[in-house]
Amino acid sequence: MKMIVKSSVLLIVITFVSTVSSTSRKCEPVPGCTENGEFYPIGASVPQNTPCKTCYCSENGLECAEIFCDAPPPGCVAQNNPDQCCPEINCGCEVDGVFYPIYEPIPQEDPCTICVCSEYGLECGHLYYDCPFIPRGCVHRNIPGQCCPEILYCGCKVNGTVYPVESDVPSDDSCFTCSCNSFGQFSCKAKIECSKPQPGCVYQTPPGQCCPEILYCGCMVNGTVYPLESDVPSPCFCYCDFKGTVSCEKECPIKKYGCVYQDSPDQCCPELSYCGCMVNGTLYESAIPSDDCPFCTCFFGEVRCEQEECCMKDDGSVYPYDFDIPNDDPCLSCYCSIGYVQCDTKECSEPPPGCENAQPSPGVCCPDFQALGCETSETSEMTTP
Repeated sequence: MKMIVKSSVLLIVITFVSTVSSTSRKCEPVPGCTENGEFYPIGASVPQNTPCKTCYCSENGLECAEIFCDAPPPGCVAQNNPDQCCPEINCGCEVDGVFYPIYEPIPQEDPCTICVCSEYGLECGHLYYDCPFIPRGCVHRNIPGQCCPEILYCGCKVNGTVYPVESDVPSDDSCFTCSCNSFGQFSCKAKIECSKPQPGCVYQTPPGQCCPEILYCGCMVNGTVYPLESDVPSPCFCYCDFKGTVSCEKECPIKKYGCVYQDSPDQCCPELSYCGCMVNGTLYESAIPSDDCPFCTCFFGEVRCEQEECCMKDDGSVYPYDFDIPNDDPCLSCYCSIGYVQCDTKECSEPPPGCENAQPSPGVCCPDFQALGCETSETSEMTTP
C-alpha cells in the first residue's frame, strides 16, 4: 500500500515536469511592493527604521500605521528601550536621583524615621513610640544610627560620683546639707539660718563657725574706724552715713573751661594749676610759635592747628592768615595776607600854621599838634595802602 502511494506521487511529479517542459508560455509580473530596493509580495510585512511604525504590502501599495504610547501614570517613571516603541513603565519613587520600586523601603539620615515608596508616593513615619520610657531624673544620650536614646544614669553626678535620686549627697562644707532631688537636680541648703547682716557693718566668719560675726560697724578711713553717722576728719565736711559709706559735701567754685586743676591733700577743692596749653613744658595762652605752617593756637586748653597760607618774616617767625604782624616802623600797619606780608602806610594830616617842623613822639607816626600848642581843632592819621 505504501509503495502505491509513492509511485503515484512520483508519477504526478514526472507528469508535471513533462508538461512544463513541453509547453512554453509568456511570464506575467508578480504583484507586490518595492521598498529601499527590496521586493515584498502582497501581504508581506515591510520593516521600518523606527519601532513605532508598522508597514505591510497591500494590493493598493505600501500601507503603514503609527503606534502612539500612553503617558506614564502618576508615581511611575518611563524607561526608554531602543528596540521597543513604547518605553517600559516602572512605578515607584525617585529620591535624590535613585529610583525605588513600590513597597521598597527608602533609607533616611534620621534613624527614627522610616520611609516606604507607596502607590501614592513617599510615605514616612516615626518610630518614637517604640522607644522605652526614660524615667524622671535620668540622663540619656543619643547614639548615631540608633533611634532610641541610651540611659547613662539616673540621679546626680557630683565630682564624678553618681548619687541616686532623692538621696543625700556628702558636702565638703559642714555648714550645708546637700541632696539629689527627684528631678536629678543637685542642691544644698544651710544647716543654720544666720541672722541678716546689718547695714553699714563689716562681717567676718571665724574658722569652724557657720555664721559670720560683726567685725565693725562704720567707715574705715586710713586704718581708722569711724562710727555710723559720725564726722570724718577731712578738709571738706565729710561724715560716715548709715550705710558705712563716707560722704562729703563740697561747695567748690565752677572750674574755668580750658584750665587745669590739681587736687591737694590739705584742700577740699582742687586748686587752679594753669589756664592754656602746655606744649613741651611751655605754657601758651593763645598762639603757639612754630617754624612752619600749620599755625597752631591754644583754644580753651586745646591745641588746634590749621593748614593755612602763613607768612614768615626775615627773623623766622610765622604768622597765620589775617594776623597782625608787628614791625619797627610806626607808620606801617602790616598783616599776613595770602602767603605774604601786606603793609599799609599811614599818612599824617597837613600841619597847621606854625607847626611845620613839628616831630612825632618816639614810637608814634604823626605828631600831636594839640599837645605841641598848635592852633588846630583836630589832627588825624590816614592809612594808605
